Parts: sequence; C-alpha cells; structure tokens
Amino acid sequence: MDTSNNSEAIIAEWLSRKVLDRAEPELAVAKQGRMENVPGKNSKNVRWVRYASLDANIAPLAPEGDTPSATQINTSEVAVIAQQYGQFAVVTDELEDISAFNNLDQAADILGDQASKTIETLVINENVTEAAEQFQGGAVDADALTASDTLEIEDCLSASNQQAQDDLKPHRDGLYTVVLHRSQHFDLLTEADNVAFSTIMQHTREGQRKIEKGVLGELYGLRFMVSDLMNANANMGGVSIKDNFVFAFEPFGVVDILNRGIRVMRTRREPSDSDPLSQRQKVGYKFWYATKYLEIGSKRTIRLQAASGAG
Repeated sequence: MDTSNNSEAIIAEWLSRKVLDRAEPELAVAKQGRMENVPGKNSKNVRWVRYASLDANIAPLAPEGDTPSATQINTSEVAVIAQQYGQFAVVTDELEDISAFNNLDQAADILGDQASKTIETLVINENVTEAAEQFQGGAVDADALTASDTLEIEDCLSASNQQAQDDLKPHRDGLYTVVLHRSQHFDLLTEADNVAFSTIMQHTREGQRKIEKGVLGELYGLRFMVSDLMNANANMGGVSIKDNFVFAFEPFGVVDILNRGIRVMRTRREPSDSDPLSQRQKVGYKFWYATKYLEIGSKRTIRLQAASGAG
C-alpha cells in the first residue's frame, strides 16, 4: 500500500501547526485590530467604513401621529492595499542525516518566529506613525524625559482615561489594552510604588476567569500584554525611551485574504534537474496582509513613551 501521499499530508499539517504555534503567542499588538477576511479572487483593495458615534438623545418623541426627525450618521472611509509576505529556507539531507536535532522542526520554529515578527512589526510601525502621543508624567515631549522618568501605572490610567473622555470605547470585555515594552514590564514589576501591579498580576493568573493567551494580567480596567518588538529610541539627552501602546476598541484594521492566515509550504525531497540527488528540500511560509489605522487624528491608540530603569 502506498502511504507516501498520506505521510506528506501529515507532515504538512504538522509543519503548519508548528509555525502557527510559534507565531500566534508573539502577536500582542496585532491581536488588537479589527480583522477583515477578504474572499479570494476579489481584490487586494480593502475599504473600511467608520461610523461616528452619536450623543445621547434625551428629547422625548413628538406626540403620536407626528413623524420624528431623522438623525444624521456621519461616516468615513479608510482604504488599504494588501501585500504578500513570505520566506523559505533550505534543509539539506546532510543536516538531516548528521545532526542530532530535528532540523525540519527547528526550521518550522524559526520561520514561525520570523512570520510573527513580520506581522507584529508591520502593525507596530503603522501605530507609531498614526497614534496620539503621551509622555511619562505629562512631559511635553520625549526630549524632556530623564532617566528617572520611568513608566507608572498612573500613566497607563491617564491614557485610558483620555480615550474614555473622547468616547472611545474599551474592548468588548470592558477593558482597555496596554501593550508594554519588555523593559517597562520589568520596571512595573520591580518599582516599589507599584506593589499592586505584581500582586494583582499574580491574582489574575490564579483567578477563576480564563484570560486570553499572552495576557500578563488585568488591573484597574486595563489588560496588560508585552511585546518584544516595541520600539526604543534615545532622546536628545541620550536617555533610552521605550514605547508602549494603550488601545481602545478596534484602533486599526488588518486584512486576511482567503481567511488563510499564514500558509506553510514544503517541497518533497525527490530528484530534479536542479537537485538530481535529492539533497535539498524547501520549507517556507507566505501570507497576505495589510494594516491601517482606522481613525486618523484620534486617540484610539496612544503611544505612551517613558524611560526605563531596566536599560
């Protein structure tokens, strides 16, 4: 019985799971967007229609029989063009035959890591460009920050309060999301004045309610996550300034054509004109992707910048 086709299918499914399992936990920022699944054979051009919120209407209806007045709902459109991204690696039979490690397994891990970095970086760059800015302690800009101006819980609360005042809603579970730079996660955990942060983070993890994968914990109406790809830049005084994001509901959109996400490919190792001795096989991934900030000039994302005691 020929089981080669079945074996190939099993290996392909395993590789896909490996790449996605490696990539998915790293997408702290990309998870905060509004996903649009675009049918295939349609278009790379995607448009979002945004509807402005309405104020409360406290006027009673007119007497029965009178037609009430209609309200005007203002809309705006945001457009983006999806692009393809991908990469592949070559695994040789020498590596497979000699190495004590599973090289296909390691290649899947490395490619999954690269795919997640690509998506996360695309989304971070879009938000850095379009987000509203806030600086630790209410400083006027990043150059005004000194090495002692490290992130505090109050900064995160101030940012989410600004979003609430602008009628920018939290996520559907009632929480605003804070994505921290890794160094500033450390700052919050070790700062003496932030004992509540480490205590409640631990309490959240031990609580009864299941929290989202990759979430550090929840505190004061904020959900905390961390991304290793958040930006860091030195200001005019040579102080390393780290980026953090505070997200209201659906601050940006992301596009997934064909609803396929990251697709993983692998060539069979068999003789060919370019590889007559079947010494190489290729493993790779590709995906369609685009991201766009959905409300230019708004505070749906606040880029919260602070110095870091962690360096």
